[in-house]
Amino acid sequence: MATNIKRILSYLGVVLAVLGLSMFFPMVLGIIDGDRHALVFGVVGLSGILGGLGLRHGFNEFGDITSRDAYLLVVITWLVAGVYGAIPYLAYGVIPNFPEAFFETVSGFTTTGASVIADVEALERSVLLWRSLTHWLGGLGIVVLFVSLLSFFGNSGMQMFKAEATGPIKEKIAPRIKETAKILWLTYLVLTFVMILVMILVGMTPFDAVCHVFSTISTGGFSTKNDSLIGFSPLIQVTLAFFMTTSGLSIGLFYAAYKHRSLKPFWRNEELRLYLGLLLGVVCLNSLFLWKGGKQIPGALVESYVQLASVYTSSGFVNADYTLWPPIGQLLVLMIPFIGSCAGSTGGGLKAGRFLILCKSAKSIFTRILHPRAVVNLRVNDRLITPEVMASTQSFLFIYVLITLISTAVFCLADYDMLTSFSVVATCINNVGPAFGQLGPMDNYGNMPAWSLYFMSFLMLLGRLELYTILILFSKGFWQES
Repeated sequence: MATNIKRILSYLGVVLAVLGLSMFFPMVLGIIDGDRHALVFGVVGLSGILGGLGLRHGFNEFGDITSRDAYLLVVITWLVAGVYGAIPYLAYGVIPNFPEAFFETVSGFTTTGASVIADVEALERSVLLWRSLTHWLGGLGIVVLFVSLLSFFGNSGMQMFKAEATGPIKEKIAPRIKETAKILWLTYLVLTFVMILVMILVGMTPFDAVCHVFSTISTGGFSTKNDSLIGFSPLIQVTLAFFMTTSGLSIGLFYAAYKHRSLKPFWRNEELRLYLGLLLGVVCLNSLFLWKGGKQIPGALVESYVQLASVYTSSGFVNADYTLWPPIGQLLVLMIPFIGSCAGSTGGGLKAGRFLILCKSAKSIFTRILHPRAVVNLRVNDRLITPEVMASTQSFLFIYVLITLISTAVFCLADYDMLTSFSVVATCINNVGPAFGQLGPMDNYGNMPAWSLYFMSFLMLLGRLELYTILILFSKGFWQES
């Protein structure tokens, strides 16, 4: 395959430099706190900037790249981010070995929120900020951020945008992909500031508000507390859950509402109606069973909404030990992340848009059985679903299920019980965080063997990049000359 390595390394240098620049934020906080290790972030950040600029100017080759090079660049970018972002954990000594540090970093950037750290409250605030910052950077997409910042991407930007964006249909909301990326990140930034302000107003400290909002808007799950959200007031929990819910919506919808000065883009969106309808249904169902089990209705509603919104949007915060819930509640926690948030959001899972397409496809089959001569066109939001999109959605589901089953078998072969094995795979590929069994909501991943940490990191990346971006690299045709 005619891969332009120089061009890929030139782009990668820019990525590394921007990641290095981001490390100065926790460094400044550490200096303010009097943290004697704060300069670790400065040294690592400066190394990233110099190394990135060295690649950028050493190869200095920019321009259009092929779709295959774009896929390769996106995957390399996420791997480099995982390795580079792990260095501060190792340098600080908060994580003792590379497999765990790499897992923590990949979990951060993919917004999974699974952690190997048992006592996060013992960490310096600079480290806590870095953990949350990896969520925020990875939420909308590392590559999309760089496309929005830089002017020389051209057609290459669209190729990389498609390789990293989520959902069955990759749409531009502006004529140029650079403008689309800028709009998305500007909207993301505005929502972040609004959420931080609101969380401070409802009683969070400024630092906790920043870290939790970084984790919330990215649907990540890293908290500054060992017990996640359990120690916060119901008002704070419900407010965060509301922001988790809104973070599960397509970022583009917020811009559309602002552009048209109307909420109609929300009300008219079929995927959004399905997403909110399912969330309302599972919250009411679980609240009913918690009430039957002895909880008061207000407490049952708060507990159900916060926890189910958290796993449904793949945020992964914990406000209750859901392993003590009735069986139907535990089943909901395990299964609803597979449906996931809306396409174009920061959430994980199959995406509600794909689920909607599959539901309409199933309905059309019954229509054709009853009316063989009927011409049935599938539409979502008044857009015709082409055979290509339908085939892509069906094959995505097949591969998703197949990888989940094979990966579950891998953990079972390693002598983990079936509940632990399945839930760990589900939580990683859906980018959720907490699981069941030996890795429940009150546990962490610190005692897992190195091979499993790498394997789970691979599953997180698969889920975040929506399978095809990584799996296509394993196809024979990808590496053959065109």
